[in-house]
Amino acid sequence: MQITPIRLLIFGLLPVLTLYSFLSSCGEPSRASSQRTPVPDSALAIKVDPRELAANPRDWRGRNVTLTGSTGNVSQHKDYTWVSFHAQVPGRSFSQNLVVELSRRDSSVVKDECYQVWGVVGEPQSVRVVLTGAQDTRPLIRAYNWMSLPTTRYGGCEESTP
Repeated sequence: MQITPIRLLIFGLLPVLTLYSFLSSCGEPSRASSQRTPVPDSALAIKVDPRELAANPRDWRGRNVTLTGSTGNVSQHKDYTWVSFHAQVPGRSFSQNLVVELSRRDSSVVKDECYQVWGVVGEPQSVRVVLTGAQDTRPLIRAYNWMSLPTTRYGGCEESTP
């Protein structure tokens, strides 16, 4: 095979251009990963009875909800806060246990305080009960917004006003 100037140009420059193209794109985020997922509108969140959520969490997956309740165990992680959440059942004196993951680390969220949370329902999460060692599956709320609420004189959480 005879090496012509055209073949030399094609076979000599093609690897160089390919390498240049690869190296120039290294370190840059792809277009898909650099776009953030839009935050849902908290004004459109559905106020849900947590018992309905616990009864069939997969039917609620992806829905924008709001709940009121108190915090149980709180665990701070690098970029989020995990909360065992006791969601108040409207009009009742008891609560339903859920898991809430706050979208960012928030060290001001502590145990035994009242909060209203707005979030999107995720896949149920398996939780080990520390006292008994029992395994439990709880609905997961990926919270994008939350606020502290005052407690009533009987220790419950006051409902927020819209």
